[in-house]
Formats: sequence, C-alpha cells, structure tokens
Amino acid sequence: MDEAQLRELTAANPELGGLRDQALAAIAAAGEQAAIEDVRVRFLGRKSRLTEILRSISALPAEQRPVVGRLGNLVRVELGALVEAGAVVQLTAGSLTGQFGPGALRAAEHFLRVGIAQLVASDAHSTDVRPPGLGKAREKVRWLGEEAVHGIFEANPAAVLVGGDLPWGGRA
Repeated sequence: MDEAQLRELTAANPELGGLRDQALAAIAAAGEQAAIEDVRVRFLGRKSRLTEILRSISALPAEQRPVVGRLGNLVRVELGALVEAGAVVQLTAGSLTGQFGPGALRAAEHFLRVGIAQLVASDAHSTDVRPPGLGKAREKVRWLGEEAVHGIFEANPAAVLVGGDLPWGGRA
C-alpha cells in the first residue's frame, strides 16, 4: 500500500487504518510460525475485526462503501502476504536521517512508531559516497528508548549474522 492509499484509508476509516497498524506490529513481533498463525487468525480470520468491517460495508453511507471496501481488501491482501512471508523489516540509515527525502523519513518513522521495523542497516557505498550514517540514524531513534535502540542496531543484526531468531520483536 503506498502513502496516498494509506492517507485515503485513514481518512475514510480511521479504525481500519489503526487495525492495519496493529496487525503490522503483530506480524513484526511474531517470531515463530505458531505466533504468525495466531496473527493470521486474529487479523484475517472469519471472526476478525477486519472481516467484521468488510461485512458491515452495507451499513455505511453509499459514498463511503467503495472506498472502504477497496481499501479493506487492500489491507487484507497486504497483511496476508506479509504473514505468509514471515516478514522482517529493515530500514536503511539514510531513510532515518532524511538523506532520501521527507517521504522516506516519514515512512521510516511510521514503521518504527507502529513497531514493524526490526533492523537498521547502512546503505553505504563508500566513506565518500553514501557513508554509513548509522551513528546519526541511531541518534534519530533515541525516542524509542534504549531497549529498542539496542535491539534495532545491535541485538537483531547480531542474530541475523549467525542465522538466529531476532531477540527484539519491533515494539518499543
């Protein structure tokens, strides 16, 4: 879902936007397959709130029905794909420092705020062209708290290097 669709979703149905954020955070925090299956049932199952919203579209004003229906289905597809893939989200340091513009910065901050990013990495090409910038990025996310900063910049990257499970799940 792109940024314009996300704004449209939030404007059309704030609950649906919040539900999407909660589901993305739960997917990010789910480490084992059983936990991912629990997320799938909770957010995409027959008795989930998303299903209730989609079933109640007929009660909405006529002008809202197509928008909420289309965006609700986009959320369902997006979340389903992420759950199936067992997604882990990594941000590039430049997105957090504003190097790639305000849109990338807003998206990176949003991913951190809702708990769907577990790693920050360098997009370094050299010390002259796109230098690492991890120190600057780390300072930009101090608002998350020390546990989250440690997880994002140290514990999770160390686990990736050895092929282990991520110890920090994405919730500040």
